[in-house]
Amino acid sequence: MDLNNRVGIKQQRIGAVRADLQTLAKDVEQKNKERSQAEVTDELAAKARSRSDLVQSVKRALQEILAIREEDIRRRLDAELKAVFKSITHQNQVPTLSEDFELTLHKDVNGVQLPVPKSTGENQILSLSFVAAVSKLAREIRQERRAEGDSAEDAGTYPIVMDAAFGSLDQDYQEAVSRALANMAPQLVVLVSKSQGLGKVVTQLMPFVSNLGVIETHTTNTGSVSDDIVLKGTSYPYICAAESDYSQLKVIL
Repeated sequence: MDLNNRVGIKQQRIGAVRADLQTLAKDVEQKNKERSQAEVTDELAAKARSRSDLVQSVKRALQEILAIREEDIRRRLDAELKAVFKSITHQNQVPTLSEDFELTLHKDVNGVQLPVPKSTGENQILSLSFVAAVSKLAREIRQERRAEGDSAEDAGTYPIVMDAAFGSLDQDYQEAVSRALANMAPQLVVLVSKSQGLGKVVTQLMPFVSNLGVIETHTTNTGSVSDDIVLKGTSYPYICAAESDYSQLKVIL
């Protein structure tokens, strides 16, 4: 109840701020009209008004260009998002990127698009699909701009770092997500736990891995906590007893 009350207060505040913005926008528009209609008495004032009118025209043109480019990017991102999501999930669900760039998930029921309540796994797949779509679109835009000759060679090349990318996904989804990860970016760093990183995940990712490491945990816990991890037939320390608590990244490939 307290949370609902606070949300209500914030919504009222948002409404008041929006009303203020509308009032200010009308005031600015009225001032611009008054300036344009003001009587010019000397050459200096005429030049000033002419320059001001030019700036306003350029501003409107840039706003229109921005709106066009924004919608173009949204459509391309939405199409790529749908393609990546479809390649991962086996559910009859379709993600959508709204005009406000909000991610939603729908299901077609007799021709009607109904919103789907998202589980933790579906939220994770949706987020991964969006990141993959953004990465691919960035690379495409990079190629387009390089063809025009107006950008640096590494423009649009973004490495991605993902922690616990597989979360609570079952094995089928883990395999599909692994395939999607391999195509996400030119450089990808994936951090996984022992339970997540073995099996189908390591099988799918290994052909694309240039460096493989184990985060070796050293603990002062006096119980029997030692544990190893087996990768490519070789056993490596995973948890070790030690005199101090620390973790160390050991590169094994």
